[in-house]
Amino acid sequence: MPTDYVAPEVGPVERMVRLAYRLGMPGNVLARPLRKASAPRVLATVTEPLPGHAAAGMALRAGHFLVLGLKQPVAQVDFHGTETLTAPIARYVHGFHWLADLAACSAPAQGAPTAERVLDMWLAANKEPPAKPGKGMAWSVEATAHRVLNWIVHAPLVLSTTANAKRAKILAALSDQARWLDKHVAKAETRLAALAGW
Repeated sequence: MPTDYVAPEVGPVERMVRLAYRLGMPGNVLARPLRKASAPRVLATVTEPLPGHAAAGMALRAGHFLVLGLKQPVAQVDFHGTETLTAPIARYVHGFHWLADLAACSAPAQGAPTAERVLDMWLAANKEPPAKPGKGMAWSVEATAHRVLNWIVHAPLVLSTTANAKRAKILAALSDQARWLDKHVAKAETRLAALAGW
C-alpha cells in the first residue's frame, strides 16, 4: 500500500548549513569546522554486481575499446569529450564502463597497467571540470555519475599505483568530479541521468 512521504522538519541551523553548502562551502568544513581536512582516501570498495565482458577486456588490453562489436583504437580516441564518437562508444569511454570489462578478463595486477594508461590519457584531456555541464559526453551528468561510481567500484584497478603523487592526483580528480556532480545534478540532461547522478 503506497504511503505519502513527508520530508522531515528542517530547523534554522540545518537551513544555514544547507545554504552554506549550496554557496560552495566544502562539506568537510561544515562537518568539522575547526579541524584540518584529512587527506582523501578510499577505505573500502564493493564487488562489481554486474560483471563485464572478458572479450572486451582482452581487446582493451590489446589497445582497442570493443563496444557492440565495433573496435575503436584507444590511441585514436579524443578524450576531451567533444569527439565524434558514436553515443554508445562515448558513454562507454567517458563513463569508464570499460573498467568492468578489464576486471572480468584479468586479475587487478594484470589489468592495472592498462587502466592506468587509459586513465592518464583521460585525466590529461580533462584537467578540471568545466563551469557547467555539456562539454560533450565527458561532462554530462550521466557520464560523470557513472565515472565516479566506476572509479570507486574498481579502485583496485585505478588506484593500484605505488606513486603517492599519482594516487593523490587521482583521488583529487575523483573528489572534484563528485563535487561537480553534486553541484550540477539538478541540470541533468534527462531524469535517468539525474537518477544516476543522485
